[in-house]
Amino acid sequence: IFFRIFLSTWPNPYVFGIAFLGPMNRGVDALPEKLAAIWLEAPVTSEFELDTLPLLFSSEDEFDAYYDDLLVEHEGELGAAIKEIKSRNADAREECLAGRWSECLEGLESALSLRRIAFPPGHESHYKDCTLAEYHLLMSLITFGTWFLKEAGEQKDLRVREAYEIRAFDVFCKAKELVEPIKNQHHKSFFKTLWLNNFANYYWKRRKSHAAAQTMIDAHRAWTKTRLRTFGWYFHVMNASALLVLCKYEDCV
Repeated sequence: IFFRIFLSTWPNPYVFGIAFLGPMNRGVDALPEKLAAIWLEAPVTSEFELDTLPLLFSSEDEFDAYYDDLLVEHEGELGAAIKEIKSRNADAREECLAGRWSECLEGLESALSLRRIAFPPGHESHYKDCTLAEYHLLMSLITFGTWFLKEAGEQKDLRVREAYEIRAFDVFCKAKELVEPIKNQHHKSFFKTLWLNNFANYYWKRRKSHAAAQTMIDAHRAWTKTRLRTFGWYFHVMNASALLVLCKYEDCV
């Protein structure tokens, strides 16, 4: 599986900046005065429908064409189930357009639950028509959580900001529930990297620096288990920064 992933630093997407701390001697037990570890607020996003299924953000023509092909491929006993899956999926798209994110995600989850019945493990189309839908939902959760986090940072009203942050936390937690059962270890490490990286930025924006740092170290560890080398510089830099935040200077060196 290959995802077109992007690393964005807020507020300027796709622009990177690195501040170097300079050489450090072993045995240091504190950073020099007025010097702190850098933190790049860089959530990962993806054009994931290009690599999963055209269920949410695709055009109406692409959406209809996908389900038409699915009906042709599985005509007969699965016809009624596929039509119901499409109906639930269409409801989720409408909720998304209306800005009702919770209802949108509930619709995607409802459609997925029926896919799991129609295309159970062992079915010849299980990966193509069920697993990819699970990955689609997982990436939708990560995407919405990241969007909520971005919106929170743009709010001047503290109550509104906190409401967005709570939404972000909720969907990131739901994403975790989908990551854990993934059997393909490469895929699992990939999704775990994305989820942990974005969750670390959630903690950072909440000023929970130690939780952010530990979560980023976990993200780096998950990234090393993937077969990807995309944005390796970023994960190495952030791992070092996280170790500095935790005052683990020897490990950082």
